[in-house]
Amino acid sequence: MKILCFGSTYDYTIQLANALAREHDVMLGLYMRAPRIAREHLEAVDGRIRLFIWRGGNLQLYHPAKLLRAVDFCRFLWMMYRFKPDLVHLQMGSDAAVLPLLPFLRRYPLVVTFHNVRLHIGQRSRWLKLMRCLVRRYANEIIVHGQRLKCNMLGDYPFLDEARVHAVRMGACYVAPFKRYQRQDIEEEGNIALFFGRIVPFKGLEYLVEAEPLITAALPQVRVMVAGAGPIPQSCRQMIESRGDRFALYNRVVSYKDGAEMFQRSSVVVLPYVEAAQSGVVPTAYGFGRPVVVTAVGGIPEQVDDGVTGLIVPPRDARALADAVIKIMKDEKLRREM
Repeated sequence: MKILCFGSTYDYTIQLANALAREHDVMLGLYMRAPRIAREHLEAVDGRIRLFIWRGGNLQLYHPAKLLRAVDFCRFLWMMYRFKPDLVHLQMGSDAAVLPLLPFLRRYPLVVTFHNVRLHIGQRSRWLKLMRCLVRRYANEIIVHGQRLKCNMLGDYPFLDEARVHAVRMGACYVAPFKRYQRQDIEEEGNIALFFGRIVPFKGLEYLVEAEPLITAALPQVRVMVAGAGPIPQSCRQMIESRGDRFALYNRVVSYKDGAEMFQRSSVVVLPYVEAAQSGVVPTAYGFGRPVVVTAVGGIPEQVDDGVTGLIVPPRDARALADAVIKIMKDEKLRREM
């Protein structure tokens, strides 16, 4: 079968294409949200895949680079026409680039994975809502990452036939790129609670920062490691800076190599999210044998066996977050079992 995979969520889209390429002929279209795609992303693409990179990103209406985007669009359509896919898989994020493609994708059987059923804080706009509604109407089959997300999808869009919406748990799409850099000489340090990933409002970093004094009051040796790109709220940054060696801050894009070391050194991975659909950080933590502390938002509780692979706490509750981290960090036997 010939399958076209298209999306801007690089890790997810690449790993799915790689898995499909074991048995099918795959063309992969990556839409660039940033000025460039990191080499480590491109190195992860299976050599059997036909790769096309479509330059994207936000530009002013009359920016000269808009012409290059138009050329890429035409080239992509020509490659797709020559490839003649039997099936198209669209990884749906919040990129408007999908909209001009829809009239051309409709001629093929279309499967759409909605990474997020509902837009996050800061992404909500009428334009994006309209685009995502159109994609839902055109899709032959829809994949979401959990039963709760399926209920949300059907509740928000009553016109959808339930049989078209499939709940499939998010796989370990981020594990393989990190595991390539796992080292035998790096061991768990026994005192690190890790927050990993993009720093955006819905991830609730402020609640972990608020929980830190409670954690370190019980366990003075513990440090909170915060790793990820994105603007840190001023109140959080001041707290982190004032607490000195209680925090290790890496406010930048973290490479797979550095990320692998961080997961190996940590004892527990903390996700204090205030809203979410699911998270690739959870299966990545599992890939390194690390328990998690997560909040009960979206489909994340479906990724965690409470008390077995981690602990689930209410969102926006720094005290509950601190208690869960303390429980795992204090009990080495429990932590090893998790």
